[in-house]
This record gives sequence, C-alpha cells and structure tokens, in this order.
Amino acid sequence: MPKDPKQLFEQPEEEEVEIVASIEDPVPKEKPKRQRKPLSEERKEQLREQLKRGREKSLAKRQAGAKKKKENKDFVDNDLKSELSSLKEELKNLRVEKKEAPKEEKELKEDEISLLKKQMEELKSMLKKEREEKAEAKKAAAPAPEMPKAKPEVKKPEVVLPPQPKPERLISRGRVSYAKYFNK
Repeated sequence: MPKDPKQLFEQPEEEEVEIVASIEDPVPKEKPKRQRKPLSEERKEQLREQLKRGREKSLAKRQAGAKKKKENKDFVDNDLKSELSSLKEELKNLRVEKKEAPKEEKELKEDEISLLKKQMEELKSMLKKEREEKAEAKKAAAPAPEMPKAKPEVKKPEVVLPPQPKPERLISRGRVSYAKYFNK
C-alpha cells in the first residue's frame, strides 16, 4: 500500500493535449461599394435649379400660411384691443392707489375698481362677439365641400340553398353501429 493517502486510489495518467489554433479565421467578405459615376456639369446644374425652385416654392407656401394666420389673428378690432389694454393699466393703477390711500378713500377706490371690471367684461364680450361674427362670415364665404354622390344600391339576388339532411347518428350509447355497412 502506498504511504500517501492521495495515491490510495488509482489515478489516470495525465495525457498532454495539444491545442491547435486555426490560423485562418473565417472573415465574411464584404462587397466593395460600387463607385458612383461623377456627375456631369449639366446634371449638377439641373439639380441646383430643382433645389432653387423647391426652396422658392416652400418659401411662398410658408409666407402664404403666415399671411393667413396673421389675417385670422388680426380680425379683432384694434380700437377695442387698445381700449381694453388701457382699462387694464388703469385698473392696476387704481389697485396701487387703493393700498396707499387712507381708509375713507379705499371704499371709493373699490367702487371705481368694480366699475372698471364691469367695463372690461363688456369689452371682452364685444370682442368675443366680433370674433364669432367674423368667423361665421368667413365660413359663409368659404365654399362648402362637395359631398360625393351616393351610388345607387344594387340588390344582389339571394341564393337559397336547399335544406341539408341531418347526418345519421353513428354512435349510440358509446358503441359504433356498423350494421349499415354490412347490410347492402
């Protein structure tokens, strides 16, 4: 018996394993990019002209859209707007004066503020009415979109199928009846 407890059991002999590395790794081949033909001067000039026309067209569309938007925004009467802004400024001034005023004058200032608020509400309602009237006038001026004409309905003839007979029942109480196959 061996003295070393590790060698008590038989151990297989160690074999040297050679590792062979492949020198050539499979590299996917990339297709070379096809080079473009150089553009001729005529083609370059043609492309420049197309770009120029496209930019001009785009600018014209943007300007037309901006003009429409401005017209839609500008339908409020400038006099009413200026009057409304002046009332707002006056209201601010009255509120500041109210804080600085003695007790006796505060009640008068409150009355003036309430009158200004009422005037502002009236102006706002007038502006709103004007906007609605102009919007309605604009809708009336715009042509109504044409509705596509409805096609007359063509009735398809109904296909009536004859009634199908019910299939005979082959299974009765869990058993298969083979009688019909043998009685011919």
